[in-house]
Amino acid sequence: MDKNELTKKLLEEFTDANQSEAEQISGKAAKYVDKKGESEFTKKMRDPEYVPAVLQNNTSPSLPLISRWNQWIGQFTGEYSYQID
Repeated sequence: MDKNELTKKLLEEFTDANQSEAEQISGKAAKYVDKKGESEFTKKMRDPEYVPAVLQNNTSPSLPLISRWNQWIGQFTGEYSYQID
């Protein structure tokens, strides 16, 4: 997973986000992909367009970027270790 490309895409899609937020999400996404191994879902997550699109379309638009990530990854995985404090 290319964390730099994902960070760039997050910043393009979420203009109110800052570099640090985007980097934190990219790091957590990469950690998830690395720990979970190959699956249909992790293959999708490797595409730098996937996470920004999911966060844009499947989370509350009124939430800041990190809250959107926490909402989505928490619902999807049921694990808190991939959320950002």
